[in-house]
Amino acid sequence: MSIPIRNTPQRYGIIAILLHWTMAALLIGMFLLGNYMVDLDYYHPWYQKAPDLHRSLGVVVAALLLLRWLWRLLNPLPTAPGGPWERFAARQAQRLFYLSSPGRPSAATSSAPPTGGESTSSAGSSFPPSFPPRTIGRMSPASGTNGSRRR
Repeated sequence: MSIPIRNTPQRYGIIAILLHWTMAALLIGMFLLGNYMVDLDYYHPWYQKAPDLHRSLGVVVAALLLLRWLWRLLNPLPTAPGGPWERFAARQAQRLFYLSSPGRPSAATSSAPPTGGESTSSAGSSFPPSFPPRTIGRMSPASGTNGSRRR
């Protein structure tokens, strides 16, 4: 049995399936990369590369999310199995997911670690720093010292 390109009342089409699993793989990869990044020190080779890759993947996920929303609007949803209350609960959970999707990138950006005050770039776009520069308790690359005062 072949998978249709578009959704049918019986099943999702290949486009919806590929969008779903591509986004799932990218989001898992971004999560793992984010966990890896928090332990990098300033002199690690991936200290500058990993955040750029993470932001670029985030832009790709945002574009795929918009494409997925558009595909969903233009295609019928398959009939969900289960009783009426299960279909209702599933539909509400899906709506909550779609409503919260745009807020996740902005929440991640606002909780990002300090960037040292400079703006960052990703996929040709410029982003302002997440927080003002902070040197207390950190090594300052310019001076070789941390920003705390000696008493």
